[in-house]
Amino acid sequence: MKEVAVRLATEKDVEAVVALWRELMAVHQELAPLVWTLSQDAEERYRDHLADMMQDANHQVYVAADRDEVVGYLVVEKAARPPVLTPATRGVFGEICVAPPARRAGVGRRLVAEAMRWFREEGLAMAEVGYATDNPMSAPFWEGLGFRPYRITAVCSLRQDQGPAQRSTRRVGELKESLGSW
Repeated sequence: MKEVAVRLATEKDVEAVVALWRELMAVHQELAPLVWTLSQDAEERYRDHLADMMQDANHQVYVAADRDEVVGYLVVEKAARPPVLTPATRGVFGEICVAPPARRAGVGRRLVAEAMRWFREEGLAMAEVGYATDNPMSAPFWEGLGFRPYRITAVCSLRQDQGPAQRSTRRVGELKESLGSW
């Protein structure tokens, strides 16, 4: 992984990013099926969304590439805060995924460092991230980079045929083992 370069994504990276996104969605669907139920045309819609983000000045889509192979990606954005708060804009980490063979080699950290550089260049004073608390990779990764939780988001089903929002029936340890570690 010494050859890994972090750069802005281009059109030629779209299919590799979509493949990593599918992997990321599979993890989240396992952890919280109620929250992460995908539409029938999710992949096509994600391609369009990705293209839109790549053209939007408030978004950056980064890839980490080992020679020509994309081994990770990160989506970030500049987002407004409520008008009663200052600073008025913050950096937000959207999604990140690193391919299993590239994990624990600093790829995720390099992606985040590039985004943080962009946030600072844009004059932002804070960055935030949301991550699934049940994801055995997320909390250690983000907290290792200095992020600390300040809010919990909880969900419940409103459907009559379902009870409370279900967590994965698969044990977190089993999931961590199957995913490999960051």
